[in-house]
Amino acid sequence: MDNKNIILILGIPGSGKTTFANKLSAEMAGIPVVCTDIVKVVYEEESINILSKVSHNAWQIVGERTDENIVLGYKIFSAELFKYSYALAKKLLRTYNTVIIEGLGIDVSVLDDLPESIITVFLTNRDRQTGYLNKLCYRNNKENNWQKNEHALELISEYIEYNLSSELTSYRFDVSESDGYLKRIKNSIH
Repeated sequence: MDNKNIILILGIPGSGKTTFANKLSAEMAGIPVVCTDIVKVVYEEESINILSKVSHNAWQIVGERTDENIVLGYKIFSAELFKYSYALAKKLLRTYNTVIIEGLGIDVSVLDDLPESIITVFLTNRDRQTGYLNKLCYRNNKENNWQKNEHALELISEYIEYNLSSELTSYRFDVSESDGYLKRIKNSIH
């Protein structure tokens, strides 16, 4: 039986996750991409108190806006969202050997326990302001104002980076370097 692989693409809004996931999918003969933004919308009613939030305001699940609650709320939010994203990926792995999950809502605390080979890609964006502005052109509303929530996003980013297991095959790079990593990631699939 062929090994099953999940490529997880993480990063804060504007870091190029969706663009990179689609480029990687094309490089790998069109393997499916599970977008956590879409999964969130589909399953929001099943988990209304959690998935009605976005990553940087998930602190509202647990109380006041403190650094600790920003991280705790994100952990609760990402665990719930990843549960649905991973279930969809498992279904896709019946047909495909590799699936990409992209988004900020990925529960990094469970990755070591998954039976599939996991490859993590953490994207950064040195030119973050441009990324934010591009996002704000079409996704800005009261809940999704990334510029006003930069501190929360930095805390979440630090949490993810700190908790990514050293046991996993991991890549961390700036979105401006992403094209150079397409073949490397493709070649790292077992």
